[in-house]
Amino acid sequence: MTNLGTPSIGGGVGFVGPELGTANTILKSGYTVTMGSSLGVAASSAASCNGLSAGAAGQGFNATATPLSGGGVRAFGTNTNGTVYQAQSTAVIAMTDTTAPATATPLQ
Repeated sequence: MTNLGTPSIGGGVGFVGPELGTANTILKSGYTVTMGSSLGVAASSAASCNGLSAGAAGQGFNATATPLSGGGVRAFGTNTNGTVYQAQSTAVIAMTDTTAPATATPLQ
């Protein structure tokens, strides 16, 4: 998320708001939100518009939102395939960059 929060070269704003772009794990609206990658970097990637050097961009991503104690009753996750998943529990959903999690269903 820190890369997404970095403003573009020459000014402007990041791809996510400043409250989300401060760390790869944050607390937001009663949830622990985490973003990462299980695939690592793409060595052949070009430099990004917000200053990430060539060869440093990730090949994919995954993100989870897990409720804090006394918060929500469902956990959420998403990844490179673009589907948002939900679990009818407060446990962290095990996400990879490309596969559907075994413990969650697509949010519909």
